[in-house]
Amino acid sequence: LWLAGASQDIEMDAAEVEAAVQGKAAAAATSPAAPEAAEDGKRGVLGSFIRFGAVGADEVAPDDDVVIVISPTNIVGATVVTPLSEMAAAMGDRSMILVNPFLQDKPSSGGVMQVQGRAERMRFAASFQDVVYLRMLTPNPTSFDIRGLVLKKAHDAPYVVYRRVRTERTTGQGLGDEYVPLAVHWTCPSREEIGKAFGDTGE
Repeated sequence: LWLAGASQDIEMDAAEVEAAVQGKAAAAATSPAAPEAAEDGKRGVLGSFIRFGAVGADEVAPDDDVVIVISPTNIVGATVVTPLSEMAAAMGDRSMILVNPFLQDKPSSGGVMQVQGRAERMRFAASFQDVVYLRMLTPNPTSFDIRGLVLKKAHDAPYVVYRRVRTERTTGQGLGDEYVPLAVHWTCPSREEIGKAFGDTGE
């Protein structure tokens, strides 16, 4: 998702993107400067302010102010980091936002992606700063038993580790969930730091 030709800073969450499209479409329909958008407001907005495309340097236009990439994910034996890094280079000092990225290597049984170029891929992934962050904590990747979470509410907010506690609801409708803060970090906490916040001994 691209936001092209915007002259002002834009801060919005995913739910606000559609609202922005609808709002600009309504404005375009009453604007004498955009009669073509008045004929088909929403389509005019998508063509003039927001457009969709693939990942890659060739997709970047000179008037693109912001590029938003939704859930870029490596697959077994192949990496999305290469076209992402080329796109980032084409953007230069313009903003590039990754929503729910998964840039960790997924090596195949033959070890592809395990060594070759790994340092460069890790450097590229580390070059991004978390704006917001939410990670559910479970005993293992296949468990649905939520132990707690790590939450960063804004770009200038810390990462807070929470423990999930089952409590009685005040309405008398059985048990509810409460998340109790355990630790605060200014960088994303490691597994060891999370374990320490929960009092894990590692035994």
